[in-house]
Amino acid sequence: MEKRYERKYITDVWSAEEVELAVKLHPSLFSEKYPPRFINNIYFDDPSYKNYHDSVQGISQRKKIRIRWYGDLNENIKNAQIELKYKNGILVSKERTPLIPFKFSDLEKPSKWHSILKNSQVPSAIDIEIQDLNQIVLNRYYRKYFLTPDNNFRITIDSNMESRMIGWFNKNSRPNQSNKIVIELKYDQTADINVGKIFRLLPFTLGKNSKYLEAIESW
Repeated sequence: MEKRYERKYITDVWSAEEVELAVKLHPSLFSEKYPPRFINNIYFDDPSYKNYHDSVQGISQRKKIRIRWYGDLNENIKNAQIELKYKNGILVSKERTPLIPFKFSDLEKPSKWHSILKNSQVPSAIDIEIQDLNQIVLNRYYRKYFLTPDNNFRITIDSNMESRMIGWFNKNSRPNQSNKIVIELKYDQTADINVGKIFRLLPFTLGKNSKYLEAIESW
């Protein structure tokens, strides 16, 4: 299971270009190492919206389930993964399982959806976890990736964020858009001793951000 620390910074004053320039000017020599791409997520929650309320209340130990894939937002979804994400303060761990190709409309058909999980050989722990959950939110954003030369620290910049409530999704629906920029500093537990020299020189406001929470509240 992948484990790492994540620190988040949020701004609605800086542009994405200004944020990127600040990252590139950091003394730790961050540079872009991967091609930028759009990220699409479908978030799940139970009928009482437990994950949402846990986030609102700031509960440090919580988890969420989502489907993630990259690129275009089409009816036909390929190379998606189902992800179980655990959060304990700023320490994050994830379990991922690839999903077979499916159609977005399949998610609204319980029998079809469970067939997708079965044929994807999703671990029983995730399958049990997801049994009583509903697809709630679809969100999308554009991400750029930056790494230090030693690959110990990564910064991602998320912009062009938009969201839809799943029940309202169709090709012609207008998404709710946000001008916020979310910057995340990510690093392994072994690198924690050196993180001070990184975050002290980032000119952004350290804060909390849940794209799922914001999507719910924006509607």
